[in-house]
Amino acid sequence: MRALKYAGTPEQRKKLRTQFPDATGLSEAPFHVFVTSCACFLQDYLHFCQLPFEVVLLDDGVSWMAAAQGDPNSPIGMVWEGAMFSKNDH
Repeated sequence: MRALKYAGTPEQRKKLRTQFPDATGLSEAPFHVFVTSCACFLQDYLHFCQLPFEVVLLDDGVSWMAAAQGDPNSPIGMVWEGAMFSKNDH
């Protein structure tokens, strides 16, 4: 399994995004996993929404959930309720 480290300046991350179409999930793909920080994920959230992830693992998700419940109108609350958490998943 190969990973793509998604980090750097906005310009560096923009260059890395040119590789997103190569994320086919097939064994010969150049990478199979994205590794990034929460900060980069939030800054480039709309770009990540374009990818058909099979699994998203968010370390520290419990803190996000608490922050979202504490202030549902905050950016974290909106992302959590609108995209990360599905009301259809119990």
